[in-house]
Amino acid sequence: MSRHSRTSRAGYVSSARRPASSTGPNWHGGCGSTGPRSARPKAASTYRRWAATGPDPLTVAEVEDQVDQHAAMFTTTAHEALAPMVFTTWRQAEGRLREATQLRAHQRLTVAAGSCAYMLCRLAFNQGDPTTSRRFLTLAGDHAEDAEEPVLAASVAGMAAYEARGHAAAGNTRSARDALDRMRRSAVDLPARPGVAAGPRLPRRSVRPSPSPSPSPSPSPSPSPSPSRLDRRERPVTLIFGPPSPARQIPTVLTERLTLRDWRAEDIGPYSAMTQHPDMSRHTGGGPMDDEAVWRHAAFQLGHWALRSFGMWIVRDRLSGEFIGRAGLYEELGWPGVEVAWTVRRDRWGQGLAPEAGMAAVEFAFVHVGVERVISICHPDNIQSRRVMEKVGLTLDGEWSLHGRPSVVYAISRAEWDARTRG
Repeated sequence: MSRHSRTSRAGYVSSARRPASSTGPNWHGGCGSTGPRSARPKAASTYRRWAATGPDPLTVAEVEDQVDQHAAMFTTTAHEALAPMVFTTWRQAEGRLREATQLRAHQRLTVAAGSCAYMLCRLAFNQGDPTTSRRFLTLAGDHAEDAEEPVLAASVAGMAAYEARGHAAAGNTRSARDALDRMRRSAVDLPARPGVAAGPRLPRRSVRPSPSPSPSPSPSPSPSPSPSRLDRRERPVTLIFGPPSPARQIPTVLTERLTLRDWRAEDIGPYSAMTQHPDMSRHTGGGPMDDEAVWRHAAFQLGHWALRSFGMWIVRDRLSGEFIGRAGLYEELGWPGVEVAWTVRRDRWGQGLAPEAGMAAVEFAFVHVGVERVISICHPDNIQSRRVMEKVGLTLDGEWSLHGRPSVVYAISRAEWDARTRG
């Protein structure tokens, strides 16, 4: 059996191996969505039905590949389709973990099982099944602690914080306090293990040193290098990578209809097609962009995230995955403040998508970035953008010259945003 056929059978659970009644819960809501109460027993019964399946065992590498696939699909795949895939991979990881005898394999499987448990926690929480969500959250936290995996531990802590916020908003003080306790237990600094450097190691490679310049002629011949010196020059070099910078990790934001996520190569073509409509650049002074120009623009946006820890997202339809445009935060050097901006495909205008993405970006700016003021800039004649700014909650604040062009500035303060969201 090829690796691809094995992966397909294990990850997608064909209908021949799945019970006929197992259709999966209707998981659509984002983090913080409680979902219908009637879905809770359905979710629990679905987990039991999935547990009855028994796909072929996977290798450690195949388990890790499956986890990576699930993570990439999390924000673009309907939850009722994704949940059984993640559950199957989780069972595979847990089964291999019980059999693992080598320390490295045990650690890799622990991280894989913990990552699946974290995804199942989010899926159950979105479905409105808090009991199952808490169980998988606890399991993910245990795996993060066992593997000393800081990224997984931070994810568990973030999920507990989001859960606490949802309970507090609903007036469930005790449940909010329990979630905060779980967050504190997860958000700890994991000590480095003696003798093990942080981060994964790349395979060893022999690196030949650059040839040194020839010595100047001398009457006596130069002595041959000692064997120990040759050993040092030809010794294989191990490259050690530490944990990734938090500034380079772009969070995914889910709204009622949209997914705001990182920039990927698959977005180049749709983005270029979006810029071809003349209305897209009528008030910006730009013009159509080919794929090469969009590629440079995407690299610029990713660099903005690395330098600022915030930036613009690609916007896609949450259910269909269709490309919608871009939205997010922006602040280049000399800018009058952190700006919220958006660009929506011309044929999707008038559907309220720009205000929906803009409101999510403004909330991200105040809650997660911690700014005190958010602005938005446009040409005075750009009536459509000015209306969107007002729907997002910004009000006219003044005028500014944007690259030599007259512009108007709209703004909202943290206090105004707090009053608006409480109201």
